[in-house]
Amino acid sequence: MSSHFSPVSDELLRPIVDAEQVYASYTGAVIEAKKYAARIGWQTSISGAKYLVSVLTRNGLRQKKSLGPESPDTQRIYARYIEEQGKAKARLKDMERAYEVRVRLNRALRLGDSPPIVVRVLNELERANLTKKLIVIGTNALFAYASAARVRPDNVISSTLDLDLLWDSRSKIKIASPDPEGLLGLIKRADSSFAKVPSQGYTISNRDGYQIDLIKRNEGFDDPEEPYQPWVNEADFWDVKTKNMDWLLSAPRFSRVVIATNGTMATMNTVDPRAFVLFKYWLSDQKDRDPGKARRDLLQARALEQLVQTWLPQLSFADLAAFPRSVRNLVVRNGIS
Repeated sequence: MSSHFSPVSDELLRPIVDAEQVYASYTGAVIEAKKYAARIGWQTSISGAKYLVSVLTRNGLRQKKSLGPESPDTQRIYARYIEEQGKAKARLKDMERAYEVRVRLNRALRLGDSPPIVVRVLNELERANLTKKLIVIGTNALFAYASAARVRPDNVISSTLDLDLLWDSRSKIKIASPDPEGLLGLIKRADSSFAKVPSQGYTISNRDGYQIDLIKRNEGFDDPEEPYQPWVNEADFWDVKTKNMDWLLSAPRFSRVVIATNGTMATMNTVDPRAFVLFKYWLSDQKDRDPGKARRDLLQARALEQLVQTWLPQLSFADLAAFPRSVRNLVVRNGIS
């Protein structure tokens, strides 16, 4: 096993699995409760007729919908909805308590290794239903791969003060954030000290110097139908075009629950670990890459390649057709194979 990853001890394997199961139940309860977020009740029209009405407030907008005049059918709809809504609320309350207990246990047992700020941001993206439109790339993805393999990465390869979010700009539709300030406002719900870096419109930073970059592919810049930036709010922080992001966007997605050092949990959506390895090998091979960054790229690629071969052997590098053969050959040239 690579010296940059250490296996989770046997006595901690069960608590980690339990934590993931509790988190899955908690998120399931959240999803179920959202189905019954609308208020439902009877309203009387000017003519005196009663109607069953649903009212849903989302992103500051109030949506009102008539479900029909009072009748045996609408009375059954009302009774059924109120019953299921009560069950969903009770289930969510129970799971919120179970989640808080598990967070404290996670912290006491030191089960987590992800930065708390990353988990907070991921949870805000989850609440806004944006985790499939904005995926994590870069060093923080190592925590998802380590979680899958039941290992821990060391600080040499995993320490970082930035989070890279990749937006799939191939979609022709801009993203509507539930916050008036767009993505920036959404992330400020996780940490109110985040603000745009004046010299870099695609970067925001908090009071601790932790930065978040918004990245998009460079390949589609001549497509007039492709959104120039993802957000409806023009004052939001913008994306930076980065070469060969199509390789990552075309690779399989990878999703794992990660646990923060403070015990909180989130689902991280990222790219397949093989795609991470190949992209890091390619980066390390670029002549204009900063030498220090290139060395770390190569270190991360080699460490993760060995992790895949040791703990995720069902994943074959030959299957990643999204990457050119010349890039796939870098595994043979630079890797541990």
